[in-house]
Amino acid sequence: MEVSSISSSYGITGNPVENDEITEETFLQLLTVQLQHQDPLQPASDLEFIQQMATFASLEQQRITNDNLEVLQIYQSSINNSNALGVVGKDVKIADPTVTHQEGDTHTFIFQDDPEAVRAHFEVRNEIGRVIYTSQLPAGFEGEQRFQWNGFDDEGNRMPPGDYTASIRLENAEGSYFNSPVFQTKRIDGISWEGGSVNVMVDGNRIPIESVVEVYEPGYGGTDNSSEEEEDTSQNNDPNGNFKTRWPFQVIPGGK
Repeated sequence: MEVSSISSSYGITGNPVENDEITEETFLQLLTVQLQHQDPLQPASDLEFIQQMATFASLEQQRITNDNLEVLQIYQSSINNSNALGVVGKDVKIADPTVTHQEGDTHTFIFQDDPEAVRAHFEVRNEIGRVIYTSQLPAGFEGEQRFQWNGFDDEGNRMPPGDYTASIRLENAEGSYFNSPVFQTKRIDGISWEGGSVNVMVDGNRIPIESVVEVYEPGYGGTDNSSEEEEDTSQNNDPNGNFKTRWPFQVIPGGK
C-alpha cells in the first residue's frame, strides 16, 4: 500500500519543512488541513487523532519548558550578579596561593591543618618555579593555621617585586606527604563580568568568584597581614622574621 504525505494528498504546496523546524503553528495548520480533507467514509480513527493531539501537546509543553528555562537562567544570573555586588568592600578568604609582591610587603597564607600531621613544609616559589624559601611548621592541630612570609629568601636576601606562589605539604608520622590547599584573606575592590563569568577584583587581578570560600566584615579577616592578637612570638619567628602562629579566630559574623 502506497502512503502519501499530507501535503501531496491534499494539494498543499511549498517548501518542505525539516522536522526540527516544525513549529506549533505549522503543526496546527497541518492537523487542521488533514481534518478538513479527510475522507468522510474513512475518517481518522480515534487512536490516530489522539496520537496526533498528544504530539501537539508534547511540542507545546516543550516550547513552554524551553521558555521557562531561559527565564530561569536570566533570573538566576541576575541573582548571582546581585550577590556578587554584596562582597565589594568586604574581606574574603580565597583559595589562591599566589601573591603579587612589592618591596616591604608581608604576605599571610592560610592552610587547613590535619590532626594526623606531625609537621608542615612551607615553600615559596618565584615566577619561574624555583623554590626561594622553605620552612617547617608544627602541625597536628584542628582547624586553620597561617604563615607570614616577609619577602626574603632562605639566605636572607630581599626578593624583588613579582609574583610568588606558596605551597604547603603536610607530613604524617609514617613519613607520607599530602598537599593542603593554600588560602589568603583579601579585600574585594570590585566585580567583573567580562567574558560572561563573574570575577572578583583583588589587587587589580581577576579571580573567579568560585574561589571565595568565606566572607568577613571589613578588617575582620586580617587583610593587613598583621597579628590579630597580642602574644609573645619570640619562639615562633624564624631567623628571617617570618612569623608563624595558629589562626587566631574561628567565629565569622553571620556565618559558621
